[in-house]
Amino acid sequence: MSRRSRRLPAGTRWGWGLLFACWADPARALTLDEAVRAVEDVHPDAVVAELQAARAHAEALGAAAAAVGAVRWEGAAPMPEAAPWQDAVTATVRLADPARVLAALERGAAARTRDAVAGATRFEAGYAAARLYVDAVAAEADLSATLLGEARARATLEATGARVDAGLEAGLAAGSARLGLLEAEAARVRAEAARTVARDRLARALQRALPEDEPLAAVSLPWGPPDAWPGEAEAGSPWLGVARAGVGEARAGELRAWGGLLPRATLQARRAWRTGAPWQVGLDVRWDLPGVVGPLAGVRAGVLGRRVAEVRLDGLARDLALAARVARAEARAAAAELAVAEARASLAEEALGAGQARLAAGLAGPLEVLRVQDDAARARRARVEAERRVWLARLEAARVAGRAWSWTVAARDGAPSLSCGETPCVPR
Repeated sequence: MSRRSRRLPAGTRWGWGLLFACWADPARALTLDEAVRAVEDVHPDAVVAELQAARAHAEALGAAAAAVGAVRWEGAAPMPEAAPWQDAVTATVRLADPARVLAALERGAAARTRDAVAGATRFEAGYAAARLYVDAVAAEADLSATLLGEARARATLEATGARVDAGLEAGLAAGSARLGLLEAEAARVRAEAARTVARDRLARALQRALPEDEPLAAVSLPWGPPDAWPGEAEAGSPWLGVARAGVGEARAGELRAWGGLLPRATLQARRAWRTGAPWQVGLDVRWDLPGVVGPLAGVRAGVLGRRVAEVRLDGLARDLALAARVARAEARAAAAELAVAEARASLAEEALGAGQARLAAGLAGPLEVLRVQDDAARARRARVEAERRVWLARLEAARVAGRAWSWTVAARDGAPSLSCGETPCVPR
């Protein structure tokens, strides 16, 4: 089954560049869309599901061929004095009994269920790749924030050392500035390790190398905010399709069980190959009932299996509706927290600028600047984490709603962007 045949309807296109993403060469940058589509093709679970679906279709085809009927040719090698060999050949046309037809229907329903499972597995693989991509981009941004903090801590240490040498500050100020630099360096080392781990995990999902110099493009999603989606959007979840296919398979199994109570009837027609004799048509009817309890128990099991599948479908629909409401609420909360984190980071940057100006004018000491500098560093990293939570919350809301991936390769009007003109690269 082709990949396109399982593609769900695309949502409304929307893009908002991730505020903490930055790249050196957008033409070479790996995009979220590319990562998702690549992982969908190579994820082990998706590949196994595809193979299982193909096997189910092969089994269904074999059952259907057996149910259609058969043509059998029979004959014996004639002796020299006998009639021509064509006169010894007979043709038999057999039409399958109802039991074979019902079994073929059940195999076909099972194949459709495997198709639905394959589509849902591919869907989940794509969202898993998206989460890994967001984590990798967030790790890049966190490293940029720590590099900026380290550069500022080093500049503060140099300025403090100059004031200590000039006799304007005590040695305690220089020690505090050195401690601040050590803390900034430790944060940078931790951020480098987190970046390496995040990129390695993404590379493992992609099943290819992800060089250190290969940049990651900004995160953009093809849908608007969850609150803008129509109600009952969770009805598009592929797992609902799996449950519905399971109900169809259970109904086919119930029908096959009822068919077990029917007689096995086979319609046959025989005719000699060249004698010109008319067709000999016969109906072979057999009714084998190994007792009464056995067939009735099979019917009861089929009815219960169908009922179980229907209850599971109803429960899954209710669970997805609840999960959709929770995911939307989490997305709203994450967006509100991001607004707070952005405001706090902006105020911290203004306070740091004012402190540095006061220090240069001799109106403030290094300890005051160090305190404000630490606040600014924490605020920057908190903003990165808040942005990461916003994207993960929106991804979860889209996953629960069953929204498929669909991009338009074009610039998003009004989308925020990042500049890497400064060293280190920082959002603005």
